Amino acid sequence: MSDSHHTAVAAILDRYAALCGAHENLQENINQLQARQRTLLAEINDCLVAGRLFGVDLARPSASRGGAGGQSIKALVLQAAKDAYPQPVQAAEVRRLLAHQDYTIHEKTVGMTLYRWLLAGRIRREGRDWYFVPQSGREIPDNQRPEPERQRVLEMA
Repeated sequence: MSDSHHTAVAAILDRYAALCGAHENLQENINQLQARQRTLLAEINDCLVAGRLFGVDLARPSASRGGAGGQSIKALVLQAAKDAYPQPVQAAEVRRLLAHQDYTIHEKTVGMTLYRWLLAGRIRREGRDWYFVPQSGREIPDNQRPEPERQRVLEMA
């Protein structure tokens, strides 16, 4: 075999050993983090029990609902777009707004909520910009459109 072949094989074996070592270290870190997570969960449960002893229900959703009067995330996202109208909103800024109001949500919640409003015809999208669509600018949803035969009759009338 040639020297270049041996050099390539040696490089592959070295890289493989380095990757296996890094994976082993990472797995150890994961095990340590999981142990810490179990400890934290036990301490959280202790706090829940202590809170119940003093008449405080820490598990109530209001602890993570923020200070917006208990409105749903769906309603708050639409309201943010409505407040910005005719200017657009972006998911990142709505996420920051909700975080500022002490809402704890998944990073994709706002984007998915905007998308659902898009499907409902209440929002339109241009790239990363989401625009509120006022009532006068909304199309009739497909499930509320007249049937084709009825549509022709309506057009003839």
